[in-house]
Amino acid sequence: MPNYLVMTIRQNAHRFDAPIQADQHCSSDDFRQQKQRAVGAGQQSERVRRVGGAVNAARLAFGLTKAETNGGWFEPAERTVHRGTMVQRPKNGLLANIPASEWIEVQSLCEPVKLPLGRVLYEPLGAFDYVYFPETAIISNVAPLKTGKTAETSTTGREGLVNVGAIMGDDQSLHRAVVHVSGDGTRISFREFQELQARLPVFRRKLNAYSRAFLAQVMQSVACNATHTVLQRCARWLLKCHDRVDGDELRLTQQFLAEMLVVSRVAVNAELKKLQQRQVLTYSRGIITILDRRLLERTSCECYRAIRREYDRLLPGSFTK
Repeated sequence: MPNYLVMTIRQNAHRFDAPIQADQHCSSDDFRQQKQRAVGAGQQSERVRRVGGAVNAARLAFGLTKAETNGGWFEPAERTVHRGTMVQRPKNGLLANIPASEWIEVQSLCEPVKLPLGRVLYEPLGAFDYVYFPETAIISNVAPLKTGKTAETSTTGREGLVNVGAIMGDDQSLHRAVVHVSGDGTRISFREFQELQARLPVFRRKLNAYSRAFLAQVMQSVACNATHTVLQRCARWLLKCHDRVDGDELRLTQQFLAEMLVVSRVAVNAELKKLQQRQVLTYSRGIITILDRRLLERTSCECYRAIRREYDRLLPGSFTK
């Protein structure tokens, strides 16, 4: 939870510690019984109520709702096991391809986590405590605009990490990071991540290579969004998601795809119909199944291949399709 929200919760906590008061329609015997039940509930349950109220007060103070943040600040990523207890290496490419001597040190600080669909990991200009290494999950970095729309700036899956700014020592997120394909991941605290970078040379080289590939993705995406058709951009977006999942199914709604491409849902529906008619894919109930990847690549613009070439050059083996 960001520091400024923690401070607000503490400042509001006293508001929920008021003594029990009798209702004006309540008899003295009834009030006595209510007070005894409240005391019998114990200090722990009372503390839970006060903290819960303080959290709600913090949400109101910052104009946040649970729906708007997808529970991101108030329901952190669920840890699956205690850190340092991972038996096998994770599927994340940055962690899977370092020497055993370095993995021993990294493993002791890793926490496997579940990353559910829609979970917000970071908000713009918000400080973060953890660096996330997706495995089967896919995370989008999006820029919220004043109009209420969002534009995707990059995608991260098993080949990398979020937030890339952590590689440069920055603990503040520039954009919002949201899970758009649910799955598993691993996280390391920001402070310990910085310490690992400083003393593990191969790990540091892998991170630097990833940061260059990530920059290539962002720069090429700017050119793509400015010059290519919705169909070409849609095909490129589906290809980069296909690269980062096992199998051929992508669990994506048309509304989410429209938000990532900054177009209307109607426009996305029209392009998916074209691809379905060409037997490139099928779409049903929020699941897109890729049938002909080669044809999808031919439909995409040159930007997909340019970005993929940089990842293959800098981080060989990141993608297998």
